[in-house]
Amino acid sequence: MTTATKAPAKATRKTSAKASKSTPSSKVAGAVKIPATTAKTSSGVSKSGVPAPTAKGKGAGAFATRKIKLLEIPEAKVKIAPQARIVLEVLKDLGGIATQQEVIDGLLDGGLKTVQTPKRIYTFYRQMMVDKEYIEFV
Repeated sequence: MTTATKAPAKATRKTSAKASKSTPSSKVAGAVKIPATTAKTSSGVSKSGVPAPTAKGKGAGAFATRKIKLLEIPEAKVKIAPQARIVLEVLKDLGGIATQQEVIDGLLDGGLKTVQTPKRIYTFYRQMMVDKEYIEFV
């Protein structure tokens, strides 16, 4: 048997461990080195690149002051969630045009009974009501 036709050596646990140790991850093809994004403050605490949350959150002021207009209330035979129907009724009671915050504030007085917050109920059904042209933003 010549050396050219010699069968390749079988990998053992020792040779596999050596192979994995000998190839550092920075040399692996396609590996990307990610730079450190944290900086030390004067107190020594790491500061990440994520901005601190604001008191109201992103766009909270715009939500409260944005006005909506009632276009129509569907007939009783039209299938719509009871919570969405209450939102439309509250908007009708407010004169057909109101800010989103005024609608949310009126939901509990309008008969909404839920464990969730009125804002969550309103934001859940808002897009559906816009898509079905029950309300629109003014």
